[in-house]
Amino acid sequence: MAGSRKFDKRGSGPMFWLLLATVVFALYSASVAALTAEDCGEGTTQTWNILPPGWECSNRLPGYR
Repeated sequence: MAGSRKFDKRGSGPMFWLLLATVVFALYSASVAALTAEDCGEGTTQTWNILPPGWECSNRLPGYR
């Protein structure tokens, strides 16, 4: 019984590490998005890439989708 107590502590399971990694990645992605939002310039469209986090700039001709 005493050996199973270590699994009852908070933060000892794999779910804690998964949630921690998700929060860190979300904070990193948000900071990259905020700091590099203006790097594409005027007349370009921006799309967000999840991996690696960053903006993708595309120059499109006027009138075309």
